[in-house]
Amino acid sequence: MIKKLFDPEGLLYKLSLWLFCSFFSVWMLTVRREFLGNISCLDDDDESFIIAFWHNQVLALSYVFERRVCEKSTGMASKSRDGQMISDIMMSRGFSVIRGSAQRKKKDKGGAVAFIKSLKVLREANKLMCIVPDGPRGPIYEAQPGAVMLAVKSKKKLVPIGARYSAAFKLPTWDKLYIPLPFSKMTVEFGEFLEFAENSEENNEKFTEHLNKVSQLK
Repeated sequence: MIKKLFDPEGLLYKLSLWLFCSFFSVWMLTVRREFLGNISCLDDDDESFIIAFWHNQVLALSYVFERRVCEKSTGMASKSRDGQMISDIMMSRGFSVIRGSAQRKKKDKGGAVAFIKSLKVLREANKLMCIVPDGPRGPIYEAQPGAVMLAVKSKKKLVPIGARYSAAFKLPTWDKLYIPLPFSKMTVEFGEFLEFAENSEENNEKFTEHLNKVSQLK
């Protein structure tokens, strides 16, 4: 039964996914939204941006933006079983998804190919490339160098985004996934647009600080 539930081609998986997405769409309609900071990256018809947020914000942020924003956005998810579910949820919202993550224990996780595909997305106009810098397995709130590296190679602005909640569940997962409670308030803050000329530990620390500042979760 468990194996069938997680088989992406199985009817049980597809039904479960549809039920969850439908239910959570209604759930999120009850959540009040407030946007702070410079949100111009959502409406720029000419330029493309890299937007970044912590892994525990993926689910809520996938549902907080208008459909038109989702449809010009591309997310990145690992090739794992969890990554499959995240991909399918994001695609149900209109996102495009690139599969791949950083190499671990000398095993190729498709990260290099995903990076190249991300660069191709950013060469187009009016695109948002969504990066989760502490995914897919953490450590939590510690940015890996991929986001800054992508900003350097693409020469695009990196936009840290944080979400805060007046009331929320915090699940007992490695990333402490946040789910806003019905009729609560979700505040989404866009941080300072960052530009980097080189991929360095110092720049990655600066990016991490900006992302934690808008998130206010630590």
